[in-house]
Amino acid sequence: MLCWACLGAAPILAGEYDYGVGLSLTHETNLGRVETSPRAEWIEALFGGFSYVENTADVNARVLAQIERRRFVRHVYGDDTNGFLDGAAVWMIMPRQLAWTVEGTFRQVGLELTA
Repeated sequence: MLCWACLGAAPILAGEYDYGVGLSLTHETNLGRVETSPRAEWIEALFGGFSYVENTADVNARVLAQIERRRFVRHVYGDDTNGFLDGAAVWMIMPRQLAWTVEGTFRQVGLELTA
């Protein structure tokens, strides 16, 4: 079957799904990014996410999502939760004549620039 696919007799179709979780501990020596009176802080983060990629004859698509919960040990800032979602798709309605493309990104950002 591998030889048949390599000769171009059939398109290679694939879908891939990945997921994961993680925990991190980081130390910031100047969390506020200021020149005077820097404040050090330990940040504990728990995060998880998934991704999906599909490649077929008519559709090429990808989706990536992640969520993160941060805990500031010394309470320099309040604990927060951030999310991220990114996706894109191309649908070949009529190959070489008509294609439909959609792409979107969602990000959560803090209102404080120094956070």
